Amino acid sequence: MESEQMNLAGPAPKLPRLINQRLVDAASQPIIEPLMGAFWSVGELHILFADTGIGKSILATQIAEALTKGFGPLGLQAPLQKRGVLTLDFELSDRQLEVRYTDPDTRVVHEFSELFYNDGLDFLQLGVDYPNMSLDAAIMHCIRDYITCTKAEVLIIDNISYLSMQSAQDTQVALELMKSLVELKRELGISILVLAHTPKIYTARPVSINDLAGSKQLANFADSVSGLGRSCEGADVVYWKQCKASRSGEFEYDADNVLVLRRTRITPSFLGFDVIRTDSEFKHLRVADPDDRILVREQACEMHARGIGVTEIARKLLGDAKKKSTISHWVKHVKPKSTSTENGTDLFNEKHMDVSSALDAGTSVNDSNELNPLNELNAFDKSDGECKSTHVGPVNRETTPNTNVSNA
Repeated sequence: MESEQMNLAGPAPKLPRLINQRLVDAASQPIIEPLMGAFWSVGELHILFADTGIGKSILATQIAEALTKGFGPLGLQAPLQKRGVLTLDFELSDRQLEVRYTDPDTRVVHEFSELFYNDGLDFLQLGVDYPNMSLDAAIMHCIRDYITCTKAEVLIIDNISYLSMQSAQDTQVALELMKSLVELKRELGISILVLAHTPKIYTARPVSINDLAGSKQLANFADSVSGLGRSCEGADVVYWKQCKASRSGEFEYDADNVLVLRRTRITPSFLGFDVIRTDSEFKHLRVADPDDRILVREQACEMHARGIGVTEIARKLLGDAKKKSTISHWVKHVKPKSTSTENGTDLFNEKHMDVSSALDAGTSVNDSNELNPLNELNAFDKSDGECKSTHVGPVNRETTPNTNVSNA
């Protein structure tokens, strides 16, 4: 009777390891090596995010080119041995890819390594190859099969929004997506680079992890996160910044030391980036002109009218949820520019003026620093050059010159 009860209880529980045992076990495991300097290490899931059209795919291809040929991308530290790379490209057609890696004059095509696999997924065919599965599950199974067949050690996904039929900005969708990728990484022992789009990033403020759509869940499950920002130095200049340091490393390219890159043809048949220098991020932020400030405020009011909370608006527009009091002031003091009466006459309420009128009038809306969050971003040293500005005070748009610096 006692033996039957013991069988029903199952096997004796297994004790967890002591921390000392974990350290002993670690000595026999592979050393953690950088794949692209401080940004990304072997065995990690890294997210690289940026605004549309800034060059994420170009940089990812350059990284894959370096890893498959055994040298560090952009001169960053990387393993000397060659590694197989699988890129799932959901962005470019074959013809678009050809334009980037073909000499426009001689039509000579760049020769990539035989270890570099680059293809998309046929979503219609997935339903045939993986019947009785949801499309999301079929995508993950296909990726697993691709890696098994190619023996790739590195997976690059361009971009994350194609891995689910639902928006990755949704918290629950982002959570499930990242869990699937982490499971894939651990099961197959691979390193993963995921590219992610962001909403429009105002170039007058620093790149922040809050710019990443679905940022909390995506960032929490990623081992490291970095972002590309546009520079005021030119349409072909960007900067690369660590937003979450590797769990096995430290911040090296933070706001005080971003990696400045120029988009160019490395060879006539290879479009990529050259390293210019490291620099302070603030030297690359565009001066905010009056029209930009009006646009941000009006956008905040429109979002609030749609029922979005002030904390979320502050996070999305100002890059910092703690600036919710700024948003509160905006929505309290600003109302739509006109209120029509029955006879079509527009009424103006002095207690609730619109943003443009407030700026022109130089009222207390301008006089409050809290109502000018871009002041904090633009209060840089004037000696830093034309990409800087000093404190932004009340604006008279008729007399104030436009200090806007052209930016792509």
